[in-house]
Amino acid sequence: MLSANILVQLFGMDMKDLRLRVGKRAEEVAAELGVAISTVRNWEQLKTAPRMTPLGIQKLMDVYKCSFDELLEAETEFVKTKGS
Repeated sequence: MLSANILVQLFGMDMKDLRLRVGKRAEEVAAELGVAISTVRNWEQLKTAPRMTPLGIQKLMDVYKCSFDELLEAETEFVKTKGS
């Protein structure tokens, strides 16, 4: 399992943007991933990090219709923002 800190960096900054890009509500994402709505909102607000196995990360990328490269790009933006 990936560490929570790395997952915050990978997903936190752009999770809402990714969700909006595919035109989904937080409720829809939560249902597809099998998590609570509050969990998705907490990820988007950087309150908590997704705790997922590699297969869970693949499912997340499928739901958000994004590549791992896009998730790495989100990490870069997150680091830039936190460093400011």
